[in-house]
Amino acid sequence: MGLLVEIIAVVIRILIYCLIARAVLSWFVYAGGQYSGYRQSPVVRIYNVLGAITEPIVRPFRVLLSRFRTGPMDFSPLCAMFALIIIRNIIITVYNHSLLP
Repeated sequence: MGLLVEIIAVVIRILIYCLIARAVLSWFVYAGGQYSGYRQSPVVRIYNVLGAITEPIVRPFRVLLSRFRTGPMDFSPLCAMFALIIIRNIIITVYNHSLLP
């Protein structure tokens, strides 16, 4: 795999891990509605950093999914993960097919 394609694949994999970590940490940050009382917690700080990294990816899906009534569930991180996986697979496939004679 070419260096650029490999770097893109690694960055996408890191973004997917960040999305998963953000989703898991949201359970702890928002548990019991106590978010405002724990702003200095390390978990909240990590969640805020992950939010800053992943929000530009999640926001378009959140806007798109706001048209559907999903209740309290936010499926936008899941959709963002699927989109990143699809993009990664397309890039790798296109690169591999460009190497064929």
